[in-house]
Amino acid sequence: MISKQTGQVLKYVKAGTSSLGYATGGLSVVVDAAEMVNGDLSGARFSYRAFGTATATAAGVYVTAGLGAIVGLTVIIGENVYDGRMNEIQPQIDKAYSDFYNALRKGWRPYR
Repeated sequence: MISKQTGQVLKYVKAGTSSLGYATGGLSVVVDAAEMVNGDLSGARFSYRAFGTATATAAGVYVTAGLGAIVGLTVIIGENVYDGRMNEIQPQIDKAYSDFYNALRKGWRPYR
């Protein structure tokens, strides 16, 4: 049997740990904002992460914690897939831009 005092402590611990997830979500947005201000994170990346955090938190609060976790993982996986894909195609984009720019410098005009 749990004493009344231990029950009160456990109640506060439960309340603290249940809101811990929301606090860490808010903390991640603050850290991302600081990285954006320092120039280490783009505005688009900050917006994606902040929106993902807000969506995952809302899903966890208003639907179920499981759905919030799934949404959060989907956001993280989506960012990692995007990063991997952009690392593959960014050199191709850079080369195409460079070729187009060099053609313009050498006198080629698309409207002729």
